[in-house]
Amino acid sequence: MLAETAKNLFVSERDQRLYRVLELTYLNPAPKQEAVADRLGLSFSTYRRHLTTGVDRLTEWLWRQEQGTPQIETIVGYSTERTVMDAPVNQSDNIAAPTDVFRPVPGGDTAANELSAALPLPDKPSVAVLPFTNMIGEPDQEFFPDGIAEDVITALAHYPSLFVIARNSCFTYKGRAVDVKQVGHELGVRYVVEGGVRKAGNRLRVTAQLLEAETGKHVWAERYDRDLADIFALQDEIAEAVTIAIAPAIAGAERHRAMRKPPESLDAWAAYQRGLWYVGKASPDDNARSQRFFQQAIDLDPTFAGGYTGLAWAQLQAGTVFITGSFAQTQTSAEALARRAVALDDADAEARSCFGQALRHRGDYEGALAEAERALTTTPNLASAHGVLGSALLFSGRLRDGLGAVRRSIRLDPRDPALASRLNYMAIGLYFSREYEAAVEATKRAIRSYPEFPLPYRWLAAALGQTGRIEEAGQALEQALAIAPTAFYLYVAERVPWMRAEDHAHMLDGLRKAGWREKSARPS
Repeated sequence: MLAETAKNLFVSERDQRLYRVLELTYLNPAPKQEAVADRLGLSFSTYRRHLTTGVDRLTEWLWRQEQGTPQIETIVGYSTERTVMDAPVNQSDNIAAPTDVFRPVPGGDTAANELSAALPLPDKPSVAVLPFTNMIGEPDQEFFPDGIAEDVITALAHYPSLFVIARNSCFTYKGRAVDVKQVGHELGVRYVVEGGVRKAGNRLRVTAQLLEAETGKHVWAERYDRDLADIFALQDEIAEAVTIAIAPAIAGAERHRAMRKPPESLDAWAAYQRGLWYVGKASPDDNARSQRFFQQAIDLDPTFAGGYTGLAWAQLQAGTVFITGSFAQTQTSAEALARRAVALDDADAEARSCFGQALRHRGDYEGALAEAERALTTTPNLASAHGVLGSALLFSGRLRDGLGAVRRSIRLDPRDPALASRLNYMAIGLYFSREYEAAVEATKRAIRSYPEFPLPYRWLAAALGQTGRIEEAGQALEQALAIAPTAFYLYVAERVPWMRAEDHAHMLDGLRKAGWREKSARPS
């Protein structure tokens, strides 16, 4: 009763934030109130004020019911005969006071009474998943398209980088022909997902698309054709496929949006996205640029965990890939940044993944595995968590599981800013598994995509050496020494903390077969 009352009582656009606060706190609760505030893009103090206002409003309604006062109907879209509830509202929270509750008057002008104020967009990308249209032609199959939409909402809500509108709000559009601009305006979202389900014989076709609400522009679209066997297993399969496509598509769209903004107009989220853009280019100069934008994100919002995770990641690359900073100092600094991100939000799976990567870099495989697994508990399809899991498994000797995790990370986000590292992990895992021809192909793929990323050249030389292709191996060895002589010395003449002695010896064996000699290791 209270759930339905809240939905009807806070029906106007200006009151939707109050309804979301109540919904996520009591009707569909998150583990912690801090997590609710974060999902809504509110400071905790603002969230608590909204919660108090909403509870006061519901309490007044219950009191009126107890006193026998006629129930106040709250239907928007009629001429207004007003009853005003003077619930205390802080004007700084962007909620108008007093709040108008409308009683319908037949024959009123609907258009004249539509509320014009759009809900403000949260700091992070926001998305609404509309009910999928049932084009099967069988009303008793309505559960299938509804189930897909509900599962996608639930899965996307696990991504710490997304603000996802709850199911109850999204399903108010069920059975209605709506414009995505209207949805974006009414729900305060930047992206809208919509889709439909058709059936022909024993085949189902599910279509889904991601649109930018402001422009109606298509960001992503896909079609899934499946045999109708176990319909519940099919629902799970398609919902997962849609989810793992949407999250990276939104991430890519956000990076493009950030790159279109003038640097002086960036907020913390946009600065973070611009940092991801540069760090994903996998070159020393771009990595240095990325650190400036991640630091800008921290300066703009010291409570935003993303700025710390981005800067930690970029510093790890500076110290262990491009050698543009001290190996020891960047390791220490990056781990401190990752710890800070986790302290800000211990439920943030991205922060957990970053912390796991920092632990793996100092050879703490068990700590890295624990952090990656903890991240995957909350966000099972997070590409970065699978990537950290894979690297920790590979370097601790669990090659089959490690390669599987790395493959899944690439499958989940083939445009991940960390793709250069993921491809290098694939080559390392194949080399450690003594699948040398496959390792050669993996390193060549990485080099084609990221020619300034130095690490795959060394593994290419070693893998070619193991295959007996000595001339090619010698050329690859020359490239590895030329592109990053300091990094070559770090990994070859010394042994980095995360590489086991037997794996280091295995790498040296391939490099020697490629023509490397110890005296040539140290850069001049």
